[in-house]
Amino acid sequence: MSYRATPAFIAIAGVVFASVAQAQVVERDPQNKFSVSRPAAWVNQDRSSPAIRVMLGIEGDGYVGNCNISVLPTPSTAKLSQTEVDNSENKRALGVEFFQSQLSAVAPDVKAISAVQVKRGSQLGHLVNYTYSYMSQSLQRRVHIRAELFSHSRPGKVFAFTCNTGALSPADAQRAFSAERRNFESLTASLQVDA
Repeated sequence: MSYRATPAFIAIAGVVFASVAQAQVVERDPQNKFSVSRPAAWVNQDRSSPAIRVMLGIEGDGYVGNCNISVLPTPSTAKLSQTEVDNSENKRALGVEFFQSQLSAVAPDVKAISAVQVKRGSQLGHLVNYTYSYMSQSLQRRVHIRAELFSHSRPGKVFAFTCNTGALSPADAQRAFSAERRNFESLTASLQVDA
């Protein structure tokens, strides 16, 4: 007896595979009253700072990476409404030069590629794409990083999502970033903040 894959079978199999491959886990931070959804394959890592509320490790084919979510206080916006915060912070034009200067402490060769205002989910904010490299002591090789920073201001705080991929060449770091880009976008778009 022979079986033939019908278009309906292929479509159903694709949906089942996609739902298994994209299983999500909800991360909650009761202190800052927010939650995000992340791919189940990403693993929690130790946070290196109290400002980092979620730190997630990523492993792919020939690359590693991470995403972290920091929540920083902004007292100057604490008494504003979300509309006022959007107008004063999230819609404020900040160019590549601004972010280049802000990122200069990351690494000597950090390069801000682009800076745009975007909306991810219901969050309006700034998206910065950048690269840098560092010498890995454990590998005794230079590791190249492709990263993005998405910042979204709320009354009294700013949420900063930093997601990156690292590989042994700039091209491999970019390929890895392209492979994870939708996951990065989904993570930031999933932000839910309790009132």
